[in-house]
Amino acid sequence: MAGCLSNDLFREAVTAGIALERVRITVTGDYAGDPPVATPIEYEVEIRGDASAEALAELVRKVDAIAEIPNSLRGGTEVRLRGVHAG
Repeated sequence: MAGCLSNDLFREAVTAGIALERVRITVTGDYAGDPPVATPIEYEVEIRGDASAEALAELVRKVDAIAEIPNSLRGGTEVRLRGVHAG
């Protein structure tokens, strides 16, 4: 999931005219029950680039809405963006 988000962040940044310097994505989740099923998945994004913190946060929110793998997972598991650290 982190790889998909990272790839989409870099792709969408180019479209928005933003040069990214750093992207770090931390994903947490687990399995529970018998049979095991995924528990809610949360992720945080640390992002730096040549845009304002608000523009970078907006880029992350856009990618959260369009990224293929997180959206596929949302069909059966809660996936939520827990935080954005932009600068």
